[in-house]
Amino acid sequence: MFELIGLFQERFGPDLLSDMAVAILKERFLLYTQRVTKELAIQRSKEFTIGSKQWLLPVHPNGVRGLILVPAELLTPLPVALDRSEIWEVAEFNAEVRSHWNAIITAASKEQRDISKGEIREMLFSRPKNLADLIEVYRRAAGNKYDFDKDPHGLLSWEFIGIAAAEGAPLVIDNKQPKTVSELRDVLRLIISQFKKNVEENKLYQVLYGDGRPRREEFSQRLFFATADTYCAANNVDLNREPNAGNGPVDFKLSAGYNARILVEVKKSINADLLHGFETQLPAYEQSEATQESIYLIMRVSEGESAMKDVLALREKKMEEGKKVPDVVVIDARKKPSASKR
Repeated sequence: MFELIGLFQERFGPDLLSDMAVAILKERFLLYTQRVTKELAIQRSKEFTIGSKQWLLPVHPNGVRGLILVPAELLTPLPVALDRSEIWEVAEFNAEVRSHWNAIITAASKEQRDISKGEIREMLFSRPKNLADLIEVYRRAAGNKYDFDKDPHGLLSWEFIGIAAAEGAPLVIDNKQPKTVSELRDVLRLIISQFKKNVEENKLYQVLYGDGRPRREEFSQRLFFATADTYCAANNVDLNREPNAGNGPVDFKLSAGYNARILVEVKKSINADLLHGFETQLPAYEQSEATQESIYLIMRVSEGESAMKDVLALREKKMEEGKKVPDVVVIDARKKPSASKR
């Protein structure tokens, strides 16, 4: 029951749950880290005072803090119940509650907002059986450690894959020090064009799927970052690249000096907030970052195209009204049949 609180209690989520667990087990993690540090003879390590004791720990890359290691077998994917969009995968609700849930989704969609935890709480607590169903199904869902060898969500492999893709399909960037937005845009368009080619023609789309299903959106975002970062580094292009900057999870920001800045937002085509993100997120980011331009990069991973058409139609409408809108680039990342089956 405790793990489910984040589903319906405001300001209570997986980060807080993890922090609490680590705080309770902290000394055990410190003992584990100290043993591993000694057994592996990690050179970049030193003693840190934590509490009243001295601990030999690896040194953080910032050179100031110590790193505390956690055994991989203790790490599991986040409980699905903490993701409000997938609540039905862990609860066997009856038709009445399902109808209530659909009404909440419809209302939130019309108002262009997220479903609140208060609405979920009211739905779950309106009848004792609703919450009992959720708890029972969740109790039966045994937690399994994450498979770091196969890395189904691409939590670790995105960087290696992105670097390998960029090195396997090199890109020549002539302008090493773009100073204006126009020059910065030209560099970014080269990078995006090559990334699009890598995905669509060089089979990079294959890594966007794990166990037959599209990997999480974060994988696409990080893959683009790793690829673009490699191209910039290989060409010694003088750009600042930030995967998470400012007011919210900006996926990629390129800047040349203070005045030339462009944001790139990467979304999967099946993201329920695809249109909402285009309409509200990027303009907000632009305002907070004093950014001059934005690019909305859509990774198409399904046959459905209505959401993408909505984005493009809205962009066209805003342009006709004379308003400033982000560029939209659609990359076809759908799985392709093998040559023998075409």
